[in-house]
Amino acid sequence: MDFPTDQPSSSLAKPLVEAHLRPVSRSALVLHCASLDAGATLGSRQMRENEPPMKSLTLFIVLMMLPVALPLHAAAPAPGVALTLARERAAQVSHLRYEIDASLDAGATTLQGRLSIRFELKNAISVTLDYRPAPGARTSEWRVNGTAFEAALENDHVVIDALRLQPGANQVTLKFQAPVTPSGGALTRYTDQLDGAHYVYSLFVPSDASTVFPCFDQPDLKAVWSLSLTVPQHWRAVSNGPLRGLFAKDGVMRLDFGDTRPLPTYLFAF
Repeated sequence: MDFPTDQPSSSLAKPLVEAHLRPVSRSALVLHCASLDAGATLGSRQMRENEPPMKSLTLFIVLMMLPVALPLHAAAPAPGVALTLARERAAQVSHLRYEIDASLDAGATTLQGRLSIRFELKNAISVTLDYRPAPGARTSEWRVNGTAFEAALENDHVVIDALRLQPGANQVTLKFQAPVTPSGGALTRYTDQLDGAHYVYSLFVPSDASTVFPCFDQPDLKAVWSLSLTVPQHWRAVSNGPLRGLFAKDGVMRLDFGDTRPLPTYLFAF
């Protein structure tokens, strides 16, 4: 591009540049730069001296708009726990802890409870919890770091957006309800045919903890577990952790089991 050279150097004023941003598509902007004759801005001396005005220069630059921020919402993961998801969570999640406060009535067909999941993140990224609710199971009153959260179930997962999380300590709390079935479920009710004794127990092998409550249902994400269990007073209850406290009144008994050693979800039991 040729610049004017037929004018005396003294008449070549420094150009003033103004830019106009005009959207032309989703992926581009046109930057319109127009150099203006400084003499026209500063006065009319050139006009008085009958000097030809400086030719205007127009330059069009197409700029590709590249993403500058991470998406606010993560894409829905595929069903199951893919190897890429497992590796990402293992690299990001640490100091994992589950705290469960549950109750079960005699003859009840559901387990009611509250769950707290505490964990630390290496970076503020979205987090995917596994949840494959059995028929009759449900959750409610989700909170992420103290703020209400509308959980959406997608392909047996609940994704928590990165904006709700932070590097370091995080907490997810919720209520859950899960069915207790005669057989074939993660929570089973059994009646001994000889003495008529009733038993209710959990069996989360190999990956059925996530049918009862949301969790990181992969073996290498071991967690410390604690359990408070409210049951009829005449029942006997056991769990992985040591019994730390027992309170009984009006036919109801509450048992507090202390922290376990780090365990994967499939080994936690009561």
